[in-house]
Amino acid sequence: MPLEPTSRIVTANLGETTKTVNTEGNTPSVLPTTVSGSTGPNVGIGTLADDVASLKDLLRIAKSSVTVESQSARNEQISFDKYLEQVFQNPGLVRLSAQRAYDMILSKGRKTIEVDGDVIYDYEFYKHPTDPRDAISGAKKAIHTFVEAIGGAAKETGPDQRVVLLAGPVGTAKTSMVRATFKGLEEYSATDEGKMFALGWNLKDEKGEPLKDKHGQLLFKFVDPDKSCEMFEEPLNVIPLDSRKQIINSLNKKRLTGAKNTGIPVDYLLGTHSQLCPSCQNIFNKLVEHHSGDMEKVLSHVVVKRLVLNEKTRTGITFFGAKDEKSHNANELSGSVNVRKLLQIGTDSDPQAITLDGDVLKANRGGVHFGEFLKLPNEIRYPLLDGAQDRAVKVARNAMVDFDSLLIATTNMPDWRKIARDEHQEAIRSRILPVTVPYLDRIQDEMGIYQKTFSVKARQLDIHEAPHSLWLAALWGITTRLAEPKHANITPIQKAYLYSGKKLAGFTEQEVIQLKKDVAPEEMELLKGVSPRDIQDALASALEHPDVTDRERGTRCVDPFIIVDALKKHLKQLVAKATPEDRKAWLTRLEEVEKELDRKLSDDVRKAVSGDAKEVQNLFDNYIMNIKAYVKKEKVRDSLQAGKLVPPNEKLMRSIEEKRGINDTRRDDFRSGLIQAIGMMSIEGRIFKYDTDEQLKQACEEALLEKHRDVTLPTLSTEFATEEQRQKLNTVKTRLIEEHGYCRHCAQIAMRRTQAPENRSK
Repeated sequence: MPLEPTSRIVTANLGETTKTVNTEGNTPSVLPTTVSGSTGPNVGIGTLADDVASLKDLLRIAKSSVTVESQSARNEQISFDKYLEQVFQNPGLVRLSAQRAYDMILSKGRKTIEVDGDVIYDYEFYKHPTDPRDAISGAKKAIHTFVEAIGGAAKETGPDQRVVLLAGPVGTAKTSMVRATFKGLEEYSATDEGKMFALGWNLKDEKGEPLKDKHGQLLFKFVDPDKSCEMFEEPLNVIPLDSRKQIINSLNKKRLTGAKNTGIPVDYLLGTHSQLCPSCQNIFNKLVEHHSGDMEKVLSHVVVKRLVLNEKTRTGITFFGAKDEKSHNANELSGSVNVRKLLQIGTDSDPQAITLDGDVLKANRGGVHFGEFLKLPNEIRYPLLDGAQDRAVKVARNAMVDFDSLLIATTNMPDWRKIARDEHQEAIRSRILPVTVPYLDRIQDEMGIYQKTFSVKARQLDIHEAPHSLWLAALWGITTRLAEPKHANITPIQKAYLYSGKKLAGFTEQEVIQLKKDVAPEEMELLKGVSPRDIQDALASALEHPDVTDRERGTRCVDPFIIVDALKKHLKQLVAKATPEDRKAWLTRLEEVEKELDRKLSDDVRKAVSGDAKEVQNLFDNYIMNIKAYVKKEKVRDSLQAGKLVPPNEKLMRSIEEKRGINDTRRDDFRSGLIQAIGMMSIEGRIFKYDTDEQLKQACEEALLEKHRDVTLPTLSTEFATEEQRQKLNTVKTRLIEEHGYCRHCAQIAMRRTQAPENRSK
């Protein structure tokens, strides 16, 4: 029975009593006198009113989920003449699939950045895709190379005749990259900027009757009079290729003239190569014969329909995955004979007897994703790779069928290495454009993976994520993927810090780049190790830990040591192919990371002990005063010696500069440059403060921590603490909570871990 909008009756289960409330009209409401979990009837009224309001909102959302306007736009149909008029006004309507994808990616913006000494593009699209779950953290080089391939295909410089293969270890966002691209295309095709149309036919006469030949027989016995092209052909393809090329050339001249006038260059030239599919070509040929070559009459039968890509309905986007080898058939790529029509027509060579429902042809105008590509049998791989080269596939006993789609494949490293090393696989390699997608090498990017799932769910469930929890998981994951450092002066953790952009004394940016280049390919750095998926599984179990969720003992806080325990447990079952030596090495890395965690916790506690930012500002001011005197070859007044003039404090200056990564040979240049920068800001009316330069701020904080390295807390046992010590403990805990993101539970743990080892259990 439909809901009546004027008088809805809502039955609410309210704990001890269930009452019926008339939400509209003049009848007095019967309100509950007892509400489970509430303190009085007013709370019950409010809760029920909220429920009613929510129901209205839900109905509103449901009813507005599809609008008449949006549905009308999706069902838009126009004549061929009208389409050609729109094409003249907007040549982008006839873009190739790669060109459309390239424009879609660029529409979100990009900027140039430098990574490992290389200047590349950083694309916004993959940070904020259509589905937030597909957002990619880091992987900027891999994304840049991937979009380079799409851009090359858009320009038709070679990649348009390749299968773009994303190769990398498990859990490196290969599939997310493809999924984000294709979901973006779905959304883009529904916009005015990404608008596209497909070919259809109206095979009727002026009276609306099916067309008949001169003998009064049906012209198309086995074709629906209102036919849509099975593979969503570009409507312009109905024009024979030579004439069509003239149209495309005219459109390109118009685009180039516009670019010259606006000063905005074009990224590619429009192209056209495809012939009509066998079914549409058969229809076209019969219409030409029927109308004695009168092209105007032929085109009057063309219906141009709005095309919105959709993977769920296999409209321009498809997925083809590896399965049991015996289950594969090459017809899955192109199509097969339609048995029902075969019985009607009598021959399987008739174009109307075939169905173009293969994944490649159904991906025409969009793209197809081949999962586990190199696990596909040769019966599939070879026709596909030939098709990539020729942009056409064979269907049953018919001619080759042209297609225009992005062919993107994914594979894991063992399968790719096997093909790459096999000298007999040259034909396969020559038709593949590989894009290596390694594990991430920056801690902050690795954390971004887990923030999408763990952090979001913890926040939604009101579970506190203790500081440094994801940091330790990310750091450990990266250390398992790095090759052993060849440099005698650094540890694996320090190497991870350097890769993450942290400044370490004695290492310049160029030296870090060289550090990466010195790793031999056979060491497989960032191509093996613990997968982010394995770490996500451990984090998921941490969220279920009784110390977190148990109603009696649970703290609603995931502290770092719960995660350490979860990682240790999962290490026993994490990676199926890991050797005992790998597991042992990874456990050692985890123990080293745990020690680094203790250092971070100690630093947080010492910051809380040492006080607020004023002390950092004072240290910074003292540093600036000393380097000014040093640069000007002057002395400074020492407040501790009654204002006596003394030489600049070299020990103080170096304590900060070393943390900034400035060695002795660079100190004079650094000090002079800093004084010049302060002077320039002063001329502009700005003040150079301790936090103006993030790296200098960090150096001052680290130098201050060194000063407080010997600060110790009183015993955490209040049983033996004095009143003054209790106040100190409460102040430290409050600062940890208010300034450093701790809760009472994890603040207590941090303070306990800061004590000497023999006191940690107290």
